[in-house]
Amino acid sequence: MKKVIGIFLILIASQSVFAQSGWQNTFYQYVSAINKLVKVGDSTYCAFCYDGKNYFKTTNGGLQWNTFQFSDSANYRILDGKFLNSNTGWIVGNNYNNTKGVVLKTTNGGINWQPLNSDSINSYCKSLSLLNENTGWVVSRGSASFGNLYKTTNGGNTWNTTQFLNSQNMQRVKFFDNENGWVCGFDKVISKTTNGGLNWTNKIVNNVANYTYVFYSDIYPVSMNECWALLSANNLSNVTNLVYKTTDGGDNWTLMYSYTDGLNGNSSSIWNIEFTDSQTGYLSGGFNFIAKTTNGGINWNSLSTSIQIYSILPLNNVQILAGGINTQNTAIVLKSTDEGGSWNQIFSNRNYNFVGVYFKDFQNGLAIEEKGVIFRTSNGGTSWNKIYENSSYVFSLIKFPSDTNGLIFCNAGKFLRTSDFGNNWTELTTPLAESKSKVIFINELTGFALGTGQNLYTTSNGGLNWNIINVPLTGGDFTPLSGYSDMSFINSNTGWMCAAAYTYIPHGQGFYSYSNVIKKTVNGGLSWYIVYSSSSSFQYKTLKFFTENRGWTWISNLILETTDSGFSWNVLNTNPTFIYKKLEMFNESTGWIGGSDYIVKTTNAGVNWFLQLQENGINVNSIFIKDENNVWFTGSNNRIYKTTNGGGIISAINQINSETPNNFSLSQNYPNPFNPSTKINYEVKSSGFVSLKVFDLLGKEVASLVNEKQNAGSYAVVFNSSEFNLPSGIYFYTLNAGEFKETRKMVLVK
Repeated sequence: MKKVIGIFLILIASQSVFAQSGWQNTFYQYVSAINKLVKVGDSTYCAFCYDGKNYFKTTNGGLQWNTFQFSDSANYRILDGKFLNSNTGWIVGNNYNNTKGVVLKTTNGGINWQPLNSDSINSYCKSLSLLNENTGWVVSRGSASFGNLYKTTNGGNTWNTTQFLNSQNMQRVKFFDNENGWVCGFDKVISKTTNGGLNWTNKIVNNVANYTYVFYSDIYPVSMNECWALLSANNLSNVTNLVYKTTDGGDNWTLMYSYTDGLNGNSSSIWNIEFTDSQTGYLSGGFNFIAKTTNGGINWNSLSTSIQIYSILPLNNVQILAGGINTQNTAIVLKSTDEGGSWNQIFSNRNYNFVGVYFKDFQNGLAIEEKGVIFRTSNGGTSWNKIYENSSYVFSLIKFPSDTNGLIFCNAGKFLRTSDFGNNWTELTTPLAESKSKVIFINELTGFALGTGQNLYTTSNGGLNWNIINVPLTGGDFTPLSGYSDMSFINSNTGWMCAAAYTYIPHGQGFYSYSNVIKKTVNGGLSWYIVYSSSSSFQYKTLKFFTENRGWTWISNLILETTDSGFSWNVLNTNPTFIYKKLEMFNESTGWIGGSDYIVKTTNAGVNWFLQLQENGINVNSIFIKDENNVWFTGSNNRIYKTTNGGGIISAINQINSETPNNFSLSQNYPNPFNPSTKINYEVKSSGFVSLKVFDLLGKEVASLVNEKQNAGSYAVVFNSSEFNLPSGIYFYTLNAGEFKETRKMVLVK
């Protein structure tokens, strides 16, 4: 999660993340990992996150932790930090939403942080070295060909830049005084200066074994003569971690430690090296152990931990803090008082997987987390408070037949009911001990629920009691396919159910026979008749009807429409870019689909879908629509997103034709000049990774419209310049697809 070895680091770091102001994550109290521990003073420490608005501070050695939010409410990934005294400290990292490098400073012990003047720092900062309040250095990632070292002598008001060629990812900087310092770059760069950075001398680790790939992960200089280097090496298989030491200023290096991960194809690595003096040092990373030496690297002991260690902070000869994450995605800080022999957990924050949200008005809402936790907000999501927790429940759905009467559906046929908008909850049960995959309320009293075992339940008293309706969807020797059933009701009488099943037919080596069926009721489920059946292996697993005749079904990246109540189906939209997961419609024209890592919207009844948000790790679980502008969705990794303007548009990617073109091509945008939107057409001859990016006159990337694998076909992308706050001017857009590359010019006129 923190670092990836070899060429994969460069690939991932270069990927663009789509985000825009139309959607905002409102839940930042909890984070995915403790990424950096920083000592403020005796018994006072700060814990910074891998990804979050918040950070944590203790003033009593970790017994209690207070939560703080960054002054500008930005979402930061903090990678390094140092306090000069109990009040003044600096931290560096990047803004997670736009990957811009950040340097932040506090003068009140970490209660507030203010950005320093770092406009020239365009990419994430990895390490800092401070001499005093005025003088400091920061290293950051640069372009594809060089990395950057920044120096300030006026407390961060201005910065001077030094570039290191052939080292895009700078890892560490350490200065002992104004003249003497070291830097390390991932791409085999270790350099030192003895004249304040006017000149730099490379110090290559000169006796590394013959590996296909070798990278310099970290260094720890003890003095200008003594320095430790952490290397990662591989031959496209297991990762080997190598620790070297020099005592003559880098002219000669001696191998002091090596460790090879035995996980073929998914090897972890050591990320960090820290020394308290020339004898005592620590190695930490993607393993549940820390390697420690107390005799200058001659011997190393493995100290077992229960988590992956992202940051280690030795407090003295016997006490150590370690921060990271466990296998349940819980952010944790451990403390040892016996030199690492044993560890106590002194801080934890679990990574929440939100599966549902409901708002009775624009301010008051409830969100449910998978493992039995309920949160409430009374200020539109600005803050969330935990009001209920019971780990014996597994929550799946939240529904409110009225503004105050609500239901949360759980495992084993149980559900919780409230009549006062969540102040009190009562456990009730449905007839069978199965979870519910979908719930629809027609009005305050009448509702339908679909069980995971393909059973249909009905209620006529707002969910107090439920009855089972037998719907014979599959029969004979056919076994229902789990997850391939759904229902849709447009009123208390008219509804549809679909299901898929299979059976094994011995024939030679044998094969599977499939049964797909859609049934309809017009009397509230008392009787059903078939409107569609198929023996195809292509299962229609979801349903959404708008009227008596018009409805949708979809699977994977294909949406089909019926206009005759389900008797026949025609392809409405197909797009290899989107894998449909959760769909909610406000009306027949406007709706949203959530998938893994994205949200898309339609305003023309599914003919076109517009990309609004693309962000790694979203994994949308539910969508709640209050009105056409106010929409919420929940997902994994602490996601409770909202929009108050309908979500806006980043770009619209539509496959015009799936026929294989004869050539790759990029068309001139239309209209051109344009304001604010224009359409770009292109053709892809063969399946592969495709990128379409927009650049300004200086060659700076200002928008990434396509950055994914696409099948052969013809595509159209809508580029909305207003989402990127672009001024009038000349821009260039470039299509990269395999060996094909073409650039065209377009003009924005406001």
